[in-house]
Amino acid sequence: MVLLCLSPKLVHADCLACWSLRNVEISLANGDTISGFIYWNDQWVNSTKQNQFPKNLLEFHRDKGDSVFTLLKEVKTINNDSISEIKAINEDDKLLIRVEQVIAIKEINKDDDIYWGAGELNTFTLEEINKLNTNPISFFHKEIPVTDIYYLSYNSEINKKKLIELSELSNQTHISYESMGVIIITVNYD
Repeated sequence: MVLLCLSPKLVHADCLACWSLRNVEISLANGDTISGFIYWNDQWVNSTKQNQFPKNLLEFHRDKGDSVFTLLKEVKTINNDSISEIKAINEDDKLLIRVEQVIAIKEINKDDDIYWGAGELNTFTLEEINKLNTNPISFFHKEIPVTDIYYLSYNSEINKKKLIELSELSNQTHISYESMGVIIITVNYD
């Protein structure tokens, strides 16, 4: 006689590159209070410790030896007829916060929709973000493992066929695409 025992177990994917954007308010030693968004993943906390976000945020950075962490003052949403609800940031919206200057952190607007992703958000100039919120002249979407890449042309001479050709060139840089009137958006997930 063989006895087989099955026990259900909840399994989570191990995606250490994944994060959610958490809205926080930070009190600093100089008396300033700033708010914005931080990348967070409960799996970043040592599994022997209980995760108590945002309390564990500073402990996490101290344990890693970080002297600073990034606060995103504002996260922009990109919408047009080709893409929908893609989040991006402007370089000016990134603040480096010194860990030893933080007196307190509290999570705010907990019930708001949380944006999830992997890697980092796309960083664009304000001009590019404004342009991306208008409809492109042509569009191409390419899927590769755990990544979607969107090619948007704002140049009447670059149609979908040319976007496909551009997507196959490995030596093109973001700068050379910009000069051609093409903006690329990369969305990572796991």
